[in-house]
Amino acid sequence: MTKSHAHPFALRLIGYSVEDRTELSRHFAIHHKNGGFAYHALHEDNLLCPDLYLVNADSPDALVALDRLRPAPLRPALLVGSAPVALHYPFLLTPPDTETLLDGLDRLVEQRAEALSRLDASDKVTVPERRRRLPPDMHGAEYAALRKQAKEGGVLVVDKDAAFSETLARMLASRRVRVDRANDFRTATILCKQFDTSLVFINTGTPAIDPYQLCEAIKTTGGHPITIIFMVGRYFSYHSAWAKAAGCEGFVSKPLTERQISSLLEKYLPRPSPQQEKPAG
Repeated sequence: MTKSHAHPFALRLIGYSVEDRTELSRHFAIHHKNGGFAYHALHEDNLLCPDLYLVNADSPDALVALDRLRPAPLRPALLVGSAPVALHYPFLLTPPDTETLLDGLDRLVEQRAEALSRLDASDKVTVPERRRRLPPDMHGAEYAALRKQAKEGGVLVVDKDAAFSETLARMLASRRVRVDRANDFRTATILCKQFDTSLVFINTGTPAIDPYQLCEAIKTTGGHPITIIFMVGRYFSYHSAWAKAAGCEGFVSKPLTERQISSLLEKYLPRPSPQQEKPAG
């Protein structure tokens, strides 16, 4: 593939500080300007699946996170540092110079392209990234209970426009999942009270709605878990601390492709187990 590829490759940076992320983003911009691949470092709360992982191997927490994410040829990882254990991923010793780091990423992109070319022409959906924000004080037993409670409830879209909710309704029609839309605060909270809602998308550009306040209100409407995702436009200033305090899972950037929507549904709207499904008739 050519380096003139227009789509920037999304990188999930794991174990890097804010200062490191800023510096890496600066090098990515220079690299693209000089004819290299375009790389975009995803915000920590951005829920879209990355194309690649860049991991600080000197951070034990980062290595734990990497193990949970399970990189694969279609979503590979590059480790930088001196990990204390042998890992079967491409590795650069600390500190690599900028050119070496970017060359390592470029090689990973080429290898990913080869893996994609070997897929069938049926446009298979790749395994979604397994990230989920859980309360920091949640114990193992509570997490297990949460998993058992998972069910295929409905979806609510808070948006002034019906296009996204119509797309979701079409994609979920075969699963008979209810998709509702609200364009005001009161309707959104009433719908969450009246129906079993598992997933809520809030378009932060919806007029007269504070997404953080609405998120907090929805979280207190029922006794079952509800995942809330912000859909953010380029002019919205996302505040991570406010979102976490309100119970928001994270955000996605608009517009979304159907592949990205499909990955989000696979992560946050799991199908019920055979034991949980109601028998037909």
